[in-house]
Amino acid sequence: MTSFNESTVELAALEYFRDLGYHTVFGPMIAPDEPGAERTSFGQVYLYRRLREAVRRINPGVSAELIDEAVKRLERAESQDQVEENARVHGLLTKGVPVEYRALDGTLRTTSVWLVDLERPDNNDWLAVNQFTIVENGKNRRPDVLVFVNGLPLSLLELKNPADEKATLRTRGTRSRHTAPTSRRCSRRTR
Repeated sequence: MTSFNESTVELAALEYFRDLGYHTVFGPMIAPDEPGAERTSFGQVYLYRRLREAVRRINPGVSAELIDEAVKRLERAESQDQVEENARVHGLLTKGVPVEYRALDGTLRTTSVWLVDLERPDNNDWLAVNQFTIVENGKNRRPDVLVFVNGLPLSLLELKNPADEKATLRTRGTRSRHTAPTSRRCSRRTR
């Protein structure tokens, strides 16, 4: 008889994401100091290479300097309130990041740099990572599955063993709400 546990549910979730067209990867494979590392520290949650490649692809003709400025603006928290900060980041994702530049004629102009291609979803980098370790405020967190779009963590899945009668959404949800990392932000300048 096959054992049915939380790991089985996690692997099924990853298979579902693959069926939807996501790439999947085991978190330790892209952890700092690994051959396939995609971040420099466990406090860093943005996958910068993926983010910059996607932003270049989505915004052809936009200079590397403007892309860097858009990423800096995304990183720079403007509120200590999580709800307000999430609303700000949501606006940047859905309306673009306004970035100023000096035009050839010397005038100051503003353009929007898009972090996600809302018109052509296939132009985005879709990734689901299981067991992605995050260290925040000295606490080690490991969501079962962290979903990225263009290197930005947009969804976190905490899975339960359906065979465990004590494993409820209420008990897991309470723990997760109070201990889940603020994965929408990266650590300051840990690239």
